Amino acid sequence: MKVINYSDIETYELTYGVHRRLLISHEDGAKGVLALAWELEPNCKSHSHTHAYEHGALILSGKGLLICG
Repeated sequence: MKVINYSDIETYELTYGVHRRLLISHEDGAKGVLALAWELEPNCKSHSHTHAYEHGALILSGKGLLICG
């Protein structure tokens, strides 16, 4: 089990105002799961994308729009 404060994980800026933290990956021994924390500055958005696997989203503060399908 990995126990860490997510704010201790380094951020990666994907594009202006969009940052990502890799919380859980295969490097942690996870198989078939990936957990990311996204931080978007106001009026910024992530790119549209699709995958064969499921997604989940949890908005901790502010507002957001998630488009599915």
